[in-house]
Amino acid sequence: MSEATLKAIALLVFLAFLEGNAFADNTATSTSAGNGNLSVITQSGDGNTADVDQNGDDNASTLGQGNGNTGSVDQSGDDNESTVT
Repeated sequence: MSEATLKAIALLVFLAFLEGNAFADNTATSTSAGNGNLSVITQSGDGNTADVDQNGDDNASTLGQGNGNTGSVDQSGDDNESTVT
């Protein structure tokens, strides 16, 4: 095989691996102020938007999304917990 053919194959393989994440069109933002805060955002599928804002200490948030969802969590104070699926 020629060098050009090998480069083309390598590019196609690279793009195939990217397809699941690079073209998913998901956004996620997590902002924390304080100590001991935890935020877990999991997205699968396309068109998801997630935003978690934590202000205080020892807050925990878990946000999971499938296709085309919008999720938002605002925690103020201490020792708050939230789960959004």
